[in-house]
Amino acid sequence: DKKGYLSTTGDKTFIDSTWGSWQDFSDGLAAKKEGALWGFINNKMTWEIQPQYTHVGRFKGNYAPCKKDDKWGVINKKGEWAVQPIYSDLKIFKDEDE
Repeated sequence: DKKGYLSTTGDKTFIDSTWGSWQDFSDGLAAKKEGALWGFINNKMTWEIQPQYTHVGRFKGNYAPCKKDDKWGVINKKGEWAVQPIYSDLKIFKDEDE
């Protein structure tokens, strides 16, 4: 059973079944779960942001919601907190005009 990513240029990256949970790419990064924690990989399948979050959302406009220590915040693509994790729930929206 093969799973993988296919780029818009036709490049294929296959992932074996031991790779665990992963999400689609958004804004150049994809969430990947290792053990109990989530991080983000780049298109070379290497860690851009090491696994450290219990839950994550997709990047939208260079920001992603992430949950750490039972609270939600927002990180940038460097893994820095743009909004500190102090919320019990958090969603990000992006204006269609952006």
